[in-house]
Order: sequence, then structure tokens, then C-alpha cells
Amino acid sequence: MENGRYAIVNTGRALMLDLQGNLAVADNPIIGFPLNGTNAQKWTITVLDAASGIISIRNDDNGGYFTTANGNVNEEFVYTPDARVLRLEAVAGAGVFTIALPVAAIPPLVVSIPADLANVNVRLEQLQLHPEDLNPINLNQQWLFVPVEN
Repeated sequence: MENGRYAIVNTGRALMLDLQGNLAVADNPIIGFPLNGTNAQKWTITVLDAASGIISIRNDDNGGYFTTANGNVNEEFVYTPDARVLRLEAVAGAGVFTIALPVAAIPPLVVSIPADLANVNVRLEQLQLHPEDLNPINLNQQWLFVPVEN
């Protein structure tokens, strides 16, 4: 992963990581939303420690970050003006990663969009592995980072 601007696509639901309503208000939900090309879907990645995959993800237009309040399972991600860090783990496929909290947990806690089609809130889930499958990580927990122009 390199520093830069990205659109971040959930591989399971084909939804973009989106700052709901493009509102830079503390605790505004981060959701999965169809591609619309707005700044709510453009994120600046800053690599803080390449060896361990530590990054920050900041909304490019509004300057805030996404986080959870407490880092608990099923907790939804929200906007915050305070800098937060996350950890990327590469998955099979160029530019595809899981996004995890940087703390050690077994199983790891990762960013996900639920499989329930009525739910688009991005949330924290335990990593779901399916070793018998060709792609052993739940697709709703995988994210494709697509570079975007300035």
C-alpha cells in the first residue's frame, strides 16, 4: 500500500466506503453506498508503518477519520475529527485487503459490511475464515483500494 487517495470498495457487496451525506460531524455513520464519485467516497491513506501495515484513513474532503468508539464486535464505524490508526492485511488479489484494528485479538477484528442487504452500516466483526473455499476470507470483510485522481 502506498500513500495516496483511494476509493475503497467492499468486495462482497460492491459498495463504496462512504461518509453518510458527506457530513463532517462527529459520530456520523460510515456506510457502504453505491459508487457516486463524490468526495464522501474519497479517502487519503497515510502509511505510518509499512512493515506492520499500520495506516490512517482520512476522508479527503472533510479531513476526518473513521473509527469505532470502543473497538467492540458489531460496533459501527463513525466519523471523527481525531486521527486514528488501522492495520491492513493483504488478501489474494492486487489491492485487496482486510482492514483491522491494530490491537491483537483472536480472531482479529476487521471492518465489514453485513451480508444483510438491508444493512449498509460499516461495522467491526470478527474475521470469518472459510479455509475450504478458494477465497478463505469472507468477501464482506475484504476491501479493494482503487487509486483516484486528485
